[in-house]
Amino acid sequence: MRSILLVALAGLALGRLADAQTQIDRSEIERDCGTNTGSTAFEACLLAKYREINEGYLNERYERILAYLRKEGRDEAADLFVKAQVAWVAYRKATCELENESGGINSIGWARCFARMREERMAYFDEHYDWPALYEEP
Repeated sequence: MRSILLVALAGLALGRLADAQTQIDRSEIERDCGTNTGSTAFEACLLAKYREINEGYLNERYERILAYLRKEGRDEAADLFVKAQVAWVAYRKATCELENESGGINSIGWARCFARMREERMAYFDEHYDWPALYEEP
């Protein structure tokens, strides 16, 4: 199962990983990770790239929401939003550690956990903070 998932991840990465505003193409993966798709080093590098993509998009949404709250003068809400996000990051880390206690941070299970929790957080953002003004360019 692990090798099938790794092959699927490698296939995505070596073709084109896209997530809204972040794209990583084959040349970037090869530059950063090499081309030896069967190696442990390649697997670790690919998983790091996968986390980078996930974190980048989540952080971009977080920053937009926070900036909007501050711009609207909702400083108390902004402070609570920051507090909630810090708590969520700690929750995600603990949850993924628990689910992957034997796999470590560079495991496929860890990447899957981060991706799943990112999707859950993005759904939460969409449900509670999907304001058209968030998508306007400054």
